[in-house]
Amino acid sequence: MSVSSLSLFGVWRDYWGMWSALVEPNIAPLDAAGCYYPRLILLPEVSQQTVPASGKVEYNFRLPAGSILWGMFAPKPSVDWTVQLTDVTLGHQFFQEPINVSQLFTNGPQVGEMPAVTLFATPHPVVGDGLFTFEAWAEPASTVLMMIGSAEVSDCPVK
Repeated sequence: MSVSSLSLFGVWRDYWGMWSALVEPNIAPLDAAGCYYPRLILLPEVSQQTVPASGKVEYNFRLPAGSILWGMFAPKPSVDWTVQLTDVTLGHQFFQEPINVSQLFTNGPQVGEMPAVTLFATPHPVVGDGLFTFEAWAEPASTVLMMIGSAEVSDCPVK
């Protein structure tokens, strides 16, 4: 049995490797679809995580069309910073206005566990050319980073 990256947190599964359908019925079927594989996207690249003197990091990236974004991991910041994620192809901003990353941080269900993922309200499909922009505002010389959870499209067996 494969273990989905989404089923690692104890509160999200009925037993090891299996989804709890009550947790997120829109996302759970992706685990058994066979046409997707889990991917975590680090934003921005390591070389761009230190905020320059301007106080803003802007990072453009592409994702394969057909993939589905399901959530984000934001580490607990020592110094709060602001973030906006935009799907350029659709002109969709994930937040109505840039949001403090401390509002996206979710404690893990157990003490000492890694931060839990913040699920999107609904899975976000990647369409068109899959161009996205990550923008972050923070104090110069501080570090900004987050990860996006994706179900990346793979070769599907034809039935």
